[in-house]
Amino acid sequence: MTKQKLVLAVIGVALAGCQPNTGAAGGSSAGSSATAAPAPAAAPAAAPATPAWASDLIGKPIDEAFPAKIDGCIGSADNIAMKYDAPVKSVRIDGWAWNTIAKSVFDHLLVVDHSGTIIGAGSTVNERPDVLAARKGEVTALVSGYQVFAPATPGIVSIYGLDASKLAACKIADFQL
Repeated sequence: MTKQKLVLAVIGVALAGCQPNTGAAGGSSAGSSATAAPAPAAAPAAAPATPAWASDLIGKPIDEAFPAKIDGCIGSADNIAMKYDAPVKSVRIDGWAWNTIAKSVFDHLLVVDHSGTIIGAGSTVNERPDVLAARKGEVTALVSGYQVFAPATPGIVSIYGLDASKLAACKIADFQL
């Protein structure tokens, strides 16, 4: 067998393995009327658990938990990136934040409802080259994007960055759920 015929034979065998499985017993069956069962609908993803660092903060007023407020943060709440149905209807909000005083990201962030109660939390985890480019010289870290998780309660929520060294919070953005 020539090298060319061998290559063609190997390609033929490989392509034969790519054919859809339409047989009733897991093999290909010519003339079989059996069809593959439709894939089951995916169950809604469960929202992540509240981070351990934030579990004692949920339900507390932001002004009690962090009486000191700092100015000098910039950022945005960009969008609702995910919706969850379990264990309760909740959302993941993505955005970016920067502490202009410390010249660093906020490692931890909180979500606060319209009454000032802490309802969710998250962390800075995403690369944001768009922010780095748009805020050249001001924002100096590629990873400035955050993900926060909160119940999907209608209304406006606020995102706060936490400055652990000062036990203070800085309001980054408001977001309509």
